[in-house]
Amino acid sequence: MTSRFPFRAARGLAHGMVGVVAIVLIVAGARIATASVSAISPTAQGAVSGGGTVTNPCGDASFGLNSVRPNTFPGGQALGRINYDRLGSCANAHVNVPVVLKSVTVSSTPTPNGTGGDAAIIGDCTTGDTNTACPTGSPPVTHVLVFTRDVADSGAGQDQFQIHFLNCVGTPTPPTSFGATPDNCTEPLPFEGGLLTTGNIQVRLPP
Repeated sequence: MTSRFPFRAARGLAHGMVGVVAIVLIVAGARIATASVSAISPTAQGAVSGGGTVTNPCGDASFGLNSVRPNTFPGGQALGRINYDRLGSCANAHVNVPVVLKSVTVSSTPTPNGTGGDAAIIGDCTTGDTNTACPTGSPPVTHVLVFTRDVADSGAGQDQFQIHFLNCVGTPTPPTSFGATPDNCTEPLPFEGGLLTTGNIQVRLPP
């Protein structure tokens, strides 16, 4: 995995202990630190949902997503949908893809609403169904990779949503660390997003 996320992640493994990722985000010159979380897993159970807005180079963008992994699914596979819309008259304005892969960790110290954690969710641009939409790039965008972080029930200014546009050779490998993109993928377009300006992300154990 190659880390392309603007969060500086440090992971330590010592004497058989589980690695812990400490995340620090730099925004407009201010350093915002979040709590340490375990590395994300492509086999862990966790439901991810949310919606809201983030900023992008063209202005604002809205998003909505949901993802679950049924118990019968093999490692990494998942179901759901990712929607992302650049607001205004922006090029490559719309993403609408089915979720096919996911890595997730649910926080051991959840928010008062019982949610919290990180996820990396991969959507497939090559399904061919009439509802699928992805930006054009060179090389072409074959998948999108969304990183989400559920930090607080209030969401805006604390939770995070970031979308990467990938060109992958074959099926991408679900990330095992927050912020890492698959080694068999490149990024033909810049990533977008960051801290939510409105809305909320929820990462929770499935019912």
